[in-house]
Amino acid sequence: MDTLRNAIQTVIGLTLAVASFAIMAALGLAFVGIVLVVGLSTALALKVFGSNQARPVMARTQNGRRNREPRIWNDGRGTIIDQ
Repeated sequence: MDTLRNAIQTVIGLTLAVASFAIMAALGLAFVGIVLVVGLSTALALKVFGSNQARPVMARTQNGRRNREPRIWNDGRGTIIDQ
């Protein structure tokens, strides 16, 4: 009787292990599918509507500030050097 009980418990345990593996695999595939759809839709939207990334701009100085000496003063909390 113990042998039959052990066999049934083994079959039930293996069935639960296989079922839990199948559920986790299905959830993993669903997650991968969702990430894939979001990534592809984002890539398609950027391709269709263009990228809104900021483009670098050349900095220009004013003529009067180009050769100015740095200002140095102490505000009571420390020395400040304005370049």
